Amino acid sequence: MNALGFVFCVLTVLSIAAVASHEKLVGASRLRKTFVGHAAANRKVVCEAASEYYASLKRQPSEAKEAAEEEAAEQKGEGKVPVAPKLNPECSRLNLFPLVDHGIQEEPVLYEAAAKLLRVFYGDALFEKKSRAEYKFLDAFLKAAKQHIKNNQMPALEQISFHNEKWQALYYRMLKGTKRNDLLEGIGYPALMDYIRISQEHSKLCLYHAHPNLLAVYFTPKGAEKLFAQMHGQNAPQITREDVERICRDAHLLLDPLLLELFDFQKGSHPKRQKSVVLADDPDSAVSLRKTISMPRASGG
Repeated sequence: MNALGFVFCVLTVLSIAAVASHEKLVGASRLRKTFVGHAAANRKVVCEAASEYYASLKRQPSEAKEAAEEEAAEQKGEGKVPVAPKLNPECSRLNLFPLVDHGIQEEPVLYEAAAKLLRVFYGDALFEKKSRAEYKFLDAFLKAAKQHIKNNQMPALEQISFHNEKWQALYYRMLKGTKRNDLLEGIGYPALMDYIRISQEHSKLCLYHAHPNLLAVYFTPKGAEKLFAQMHGQNAPQITREDVERICRDAHLLLDPLLLELFDFQKGSHPKRQKSVVLADDPDSAVSLRKTISMPRASGG
């Protein structure tokens, strides 16, 4: 019995050691895969940043002429129809600074627009369809942002602190978003930082550059598809307020006329920002990176 007990004890120790060794090996393998994936995604970020910078250096007259010709060809239907951008650009983000600075009573349309964005993007996934949950969150957000400004700090979205564990955890998930998100297809939810901002610079939402996800918030998915197609189709003319109202009627959408005051209908380009957001992922490891890079100023020439 003693010999049998000794053998059993030895086998137990060896089994525990084997399990521990296997778990360590699996952990090391996962860590290596994540590290390799992170490095691969980072290389893509660097390459895309370099490509953006190279494109910004095109200041020669011949290159400017070529770009103008390409744009003219696209307007004539000779170029490719633009596809939806990966990110909603900064010019098409809802600026909540007037709400923080002036208050809800002074900016009721902007307040409702922000609440609707939160409700459409996160109502099902994060607010659990609770009544007026988006308004409660928005009030807490504006209060936290106002506190930053009182301390003479223009708050970056990532730095806003709610001093409330529940709201902070919810806000973190909003900022991050899901890897796959498409409001038109009902997939996931987008990163909040791509759709709102807090800036003293007065600006309206640029309709022409807006991502279809943003258009779907205010014009329904059906209306967003029609609106995006009309703005970016071949031989597309300058879209007008009347065009938007007609598309809304066709989509059976009762639109508040005051909401359209938040939009800029001009098709013109915007000044190039010195900071740019770059996304990259490694499909093998499912690692994705999002980096804000500062583009060096191109020297004139």
